[in-house]
Amino acid sequence: MKHARIGLFVILTGCLALFFASSTAFCEDNAKARSLDQIASDINLRLEYLRLEMGKPPVPIPEVAIEGESPRERYHLASSLFNKANILYFEWLHDIEEHPPAPEGPIMDTHVADLLSRVYSLLEKSRVGMGLPKNDSAAGQPVKCDFAFLLSANRRLNGLLINSLAPRNAFQQVSLAVKHAARLIARFPGVERIPPAEPMPRRKIPADVHARLLKCLGMINELDRRSGMKPFVIKSFDFKGAVVDPSDVYDLAFIIVSELDHLHQQTPGARNLPSFYFPETKFPSQVFQRAGILEAQLKILDQMTAADPNWLKGER
Repeated sequence: MKHARIGLFVILTGCLALFFASSTAFCEDNAKARSLDQIASDINLRLEYLRLEMGKPPVPIPEVAIEGESPRERYHLASSLFNKANILYFEWLHDIEEHPPAPEGPIMDTHVADLLSRVYSLLEKSRVGMGLPKNDSAAGQPVKCDFAFLLSANRRLNGLLINSLAPRNAFQQVSLAVKHAARLIARFPGVERIPPAEPMPRRKIPADVHARLLKCLGMINELDRRSGMKPFVIKSFDFKGAVVDPSDVYDLAFIIVSELDHLHQQTPGARNLPSFYFPETKFPSQVFQRAGILEAQLKILDQMTAADPNWLKGER
């Protein structure tokens, strides 16, 4: 158990730190060889193959309606998928791969394709580590690589892990979102960047945290519109009776971090955040409380930007 915890620490801190480093380098060979949808179809087939061989039950897939999807959102969900594939790889081969640095400039689907090719490679290496045959004869239905597919793939891959994502992983991402919101508030001198936390709530579950983060994303949507940017909107998110788990919260928090970072990248002299800590064991209530700080920060940004729609422009 100790080695598993160390492995998760290395994977989720090392990979995410590299994620926010800028680089123009990415592997174009895989992206050119196969289309994004072809790579997604391969991942879809491999996930189902591993599920059946491992004797895991099917994972219920939520229905999500979105608006304004771009390669940026697909890339961030692909990044989350890479982290989970890395955990699976570590669990079976006691090794990890570095997350490729985030692309410099606008994110394109070629970047998504490259990252997903790496995900498929990790799944293949894990299959070999499990001693399973390749099963080349299997064929599946073509898949469209969109936000909904990547969300479902994350959920399914989490279901294959021995050490699935826990509330502390979601807490880490929400804490990172708080740091991103704080540096946006810093554009307004004299304003408190991190409001005090609310009293510790009790008996919260991941579904409560997920709902609060959806509200936060809606507030970010308003900031985008006010700033003249196209928002990424989750119009509905229906788990259809399925239990919301910490991995779902982690993925949504991952998207929120990306949206806040995208806002920050519009400011002069935008810089990447320094590395962040890996928290100890947390309850969902503690993640809910931390999300409350983020919600309070977004309310501050709403108030401050209402009178200053050009808040992202110019030095301050």
